[in-house]
Amino acid sequence: MFLIEHNKIKVTNSKNLRQGIKILVHSVEDFRNLIKILDHGAFEYYTYQLPEEKELKVVVRGVFEELKTESIINDLRSRGFHPTEVVRMRSYRNNRKILPLVLVKLPQNEGNIYNLKNIGYLSVSVEPLKKSNRTGQCFRCQLFGHNEKFCTSKFRCVKCGESHDSRSCTKPKESKPTCANCKGEHPASYRGCVFYPKKNAPIIRKVNAPNMKFTNPIKLGLIYLSYAQMAAECSSASASKTSNKFDTKNVEHLLASLTQTLSTQIATIIGELFRTINNNNNNNSCLS
Repeated sequence: MFLIEHNKIKVTNSKNLRQGIKILVHSVEDFRNLIKILDHGAFEYYTYQLPEEKELKVVVRGVFEELKTESIINDLRSRGFHPTEVVRMRSYRNNRKILPLVLVKLPQNEGNIYNLKNIGYLSVSVEPLKKSNRTGQCFRCQLFGHNEKFCTSKFRCVKCGESHDSRSCTKPKESKPTCANCKGEHPASYRGCVFYPKKNAPIIRKVNAPNMKFTNPIKLGLIYLSYAQMAAECSSASASKTSNKFDTKNVEHLLASLTQTLSTQIATIIGELFRTINNNNNNNSCLS
């Protein structure tokens, strides 16, 4: 564990991966401070929602199409609930046909919604939203394992692979798609793509490094820039914002600290490897 002097950010662990750097920080405060630094520097990164900020998601069964979402919201509010979103659920296997199901998002402390027996004149039942067996895909950058709400990477189209929002793509339907990940002739959501996570394969964000001596680390995901790209991005962002008092030395210090930590970890592994080899050689000499 080390302390970033200028920003007072405790980084408990960092790891250099193929797509960028995975950073684990010590506390929620450290998490928020590091996000500010990345946003000021216009970095591309993704992260995950803090546990305390997650909403309760439930499915209400028995709500037919005739009952509008506005009426559902008003009924829930009249009962003391504070829904943040009410969405009609559709069948993706049957031409997006509307189902008698409604997804409701509300604060975590309103779990008594499970006792709800009716909405308006309809008898209903409430159950938790079941997690999908499919690995989540970001609709912004088309990579897997995170949500577009917490991603600042550049847009990549799921259809043509170009740098724009998929919803604004003008590529004709009869044209062959191009995968944004592997450049193959299929959409980026294709399950047969080599980038699509294999079943039961470990997800990077769920893996904790061994021997970490900290409690409940905050996972900041990956930064999609090489070290050289990060330095260039930081310099260009600060030059274009001359009125901003953001100091690029803070980010440079952060990157230098991360690099030093990674070098130390590699040196430690190499040292352990040589010690193991020497011990084995000594044991073999004794046996002979």
